[in-house]
Amino acid sequence: MRNEFHFYDTNSKDDGSQNAQNTNEQILSKKPKKNIKWRAPHGENANLDKYLESFHNELNATFISKSDNWKRNHDENLTNEQRRAIRELKHDHDIVVKPADKGGKVVVMDLKDYLEEGYRQLNDTDSYKKIANDPTKQHTKELRDIIKSLDMCEEEKSKINKPSDPCLARFYLLPKLHKANIPGRPIVSCNNTLTEKISGYVETHLKPLVKSTPSFCRDTTDFLNKLKHFKKLKPGTILATMDVSSQYTSIPHSDGMKAVERSLEESSHPMKESIMELIRFTLTHNTFEFNNDIFLQLQGTAMGTKFAPQYANIFMHHFEKDFMETQKLRPIFYTRYIDDIFMIWTHGEESLKQFHESINGFHPNIRLTMEHSTNAVPFLDTLVNIEESSITTSLYRKPTDSGKILNYHSFHPMHCKKGIIYSKALRIHRICSKKDDRDYHLQVLRDELINSGYDQNLTKIQINKAINVPREELLGSSSSDGKKEHRVPMVTTYFPGAEKIRKMLRKHQRILENDPKCREAFPRRPLLAIRQPRNLRSILVQSRLPHTIQKNVVENCGQTSCKTCPILDTSTVITRGQTNHRTKGQYTCKSDNVIYLIRCKKGCDAAWYIGETGQPLHRRINSHRHDISKRNRSKPVGEHFSSAGHSENDMIINVLAGNIEDSTLRKATEQKYIDQFNTFHQGLNIDRGCMSHYTMRICS
Repeated sequence: MRNEFHFYDTNSKDDGSQNAQNTNEQILSKKPKKNIKWRAPHGENANLDKYLESFHNELNATFISKSDNWKRNHDENLTNEQRRAIRELKHDHDIVVKPADKGGKVVVMDLKDYLEEGYRQLNDTDSYKKIANDPTKQHTKELRDIIKSLDMCEEEKSKINKPSDPCLARFYLLPKLHKANIPGRPIVSCNNTLTEKISGYVETHLKPLVKSTPSFCRDTTDFLNKLKHFKKLKPGTILATMDVSSQYTSIPHSDGMKAVERSLEESSHPMKESIMELIRFTLTHNTFEFNNDIFLQLQGTAMGTKFAPQYANIFMHHFEKDFMETQKLRPIFYTRYIDDIFMIWTHGEESLKQFHESINGFHPNIRLTMEHSTNAVPFLDTLVNIEESSITTSLYRKPTDSGKILNYHSFHPMHCKKGIIYSKALRIHRICSKKDDRDYHLQVLRDELINSGYDQNLTKIQINKAINVPREELLGSSSSDGKKEHRVPMVTTYFPGAEKIRKMLRKHQRILENDPKCREAFPRRPLLAIRQPRNLRSILVQSRLPHTIQKNVVENCGQTSCKTCPILDTSTVITRGQTNHRTKGQYTCKSDNVIYLIRCKKGCDAAWYIGETGQPLHRRINSHRHDISKRNRSKPVGEHFSSAGHSENDMIINVLAGNIEDSTLRKATEQKYIDQFNTFHQGLNIDRGCMSHYTMRICS
């Protein structure tokens, strides 16, 4: 909040005194550089300081200092037998647990069958190539050279910088229960990979191009609004849907890049060359591992790459545009949601079949399946009907839909449960154009909710609230044209006392409201954002196969000039008193987004310090080393290791956890370890922070 106030106050001071360009330059010059842990100083506003101090004090008094009482008063929602069963499932390497591709079901497969399906797909030599070694280091050098050569400002280049310790992508399958022999949908998890940030950056530039294409369908609301234009249909009108088979993996790199280049040129995009170079690198360097084998994708783009949907959309736009120009007979309505196409055809069934045959022969790689009817066809979650020459719509539920709803007694906040009822009822009200049809589907929803333990009165209230919203209002534009009011988030993992934090925020807001500047900077109280705790899926489902998960390792970077590796403890088990911690993951001194521990080699029991950093670990340790050399006694590490008989070489560094990119979550994890190792009372940590910690619970 201090940072928010600092820059807001800067903007308001400069506003009106100078032109907008100078104002922006001044503000940017005051902003901290990226990857530097910077906080606005105390004392900029007395009431803001008072607000934060009052809130922190009440938070600590309510939760942190009474954490043992909270653990006693809130029982675990899993028995010991259930926890033991979860552990056995997690460590059973003969099975693979995955969510189904559609329908919300959970699938437990024999490892042998899962591997067989994976290799069946990866042995397609037109799409994939097996390679001997991990090319990440070589690709990293190539990317570094490419970024240097791009005609982009440094601020833009900073958005595509690689992670400090990139890993290979992971290939996995989602079982398609609705298809014969249960094939798998191929997904590539690109988290913390070399191309993750590049792909996200490219996506932001391609999205506007996709939205301007004529056939673009944003969502169900957009589709329903398009259908409103067709009041009366000719006798014999046919409704048809087409689906592009294996769209992502079917697009040749050359054709896909040509399509994107056309769109960039048509829009006169100022960064065309740079965007094309980044797309080229991402497509031709899509390497991943499966069962410890490494593959390179030769054709198409991986489902899991951020820009894949926009890339496929642009290719299909030019594909269908070029095809339509060759046809004399065309649909009177044609729209597409990525690879799902809906058409209204008025030229008879035979000509429709000829149209389908022609579109399948237009490109050697693109194949479309088709369904058509003069009565009704499904598209997205909507069943489109022709009744008395008019279009009506109803809710469509796929055969794979399990009807599964979050159990009322699951470990979730009440507002989530209310929201489930309301949003599902709202969806039915929006889609169903006829009242009797809407009421039928609402009754089905009521039955499912009651079977899932929901209270009848609560269900009735939320459904009535939904149907009281005029349908015309629901069919209004779903995009937000106006600016949303900004609220500072207070993020915490859900626990039974979370609602007390909301009350605290409401209670102390009056301090800000009594100050004109604070009232202007924070017109609404901070938003309590609740993060989901661990659930069965997060425990049992992993993108990498269990038997291939590499061991927990902390190792040296191998550079002889490194000053951190000589004091880096490579053990993964840390013990203090009755506390035992096992580090999970693979780390070096170059790893970023980590929680680290500093101990004293001379055995000073009180010299334990726990910290967190978004920077590479060696850079953060260099900051501590600087504090020691300058004898900075305002910093606890600097004070201890610059004291008599000590030096920076007496530090021992351990990695406790890592791969935590979210700064709020990282700080919460740091606080957890400060409490676990008691380094606030018996250590060098001088601040316990403001995050509360509770016994871990499992969501149903």
